[in-house]
Amino acid sequence: MRFARLFLVVLLVLALPLVALAQAAAPAAPPLPSSILTSPELLNALAGLVVAVITYAAYALRNLVRSKVANQALARLLMRVDDAVFTAVRETFQVTVDAARAAAGAGGLPADVAKAAKDAAIAKAKSYLGADGLKLLGQVLGLDEAGVGDYLAGKVESAVRVEKMTSASAVALVPSRPLAAS
Repeated sequence: MRFARLFLVVLLVLALPLVALAQAAAPAAPPLPSSILTSPELLNALAGLVVAVITYAAYALRNLVRSKVANQALARLLMRVDDAVFTAVRETFQVTVDAARAAAGAGGLPADVAKAAKDAAIAKAKSYLGADGLKLLGQVLGLDEAGVGDYLAGKVESAVRVEKMTSASAVALVPSRPLAAS
């Protein structure tokens, strides 16, 4: 709103000298038909056209700035969601899953432990985002509270897959025997 008022003031400050210039440029005697470019009617019309063009350009610039700001805010929100989910998954992996795998042995992770770990990661991600972040995420995505929970569950599943692939590739890079000193 402040920008619109400032723009109108600047517009008036720029338009008034053009109108005054058009009026001052008018000769005292009636203009000759050959000097149509110096007629006051033409200068008044051009001043109005210039004002209209400046107004349209300012409106287009305002819309461009608004969309850029909105896109940046959306990108920051989605980056924050990704960070919260990956942090929650890594923390859950480190605290819960690794200990459960060690206790389970070669049999793998029991299904109930895996579900509890997933629920814990979703709860941690929600706590990292906070009530305002969850509300904003729901507004941006057009989801209700349950929809946001489902969205975060999907993000957690995706993060778990990435974490598994990352840890599997890290294990594959560790040599089975020590490298000889060269």
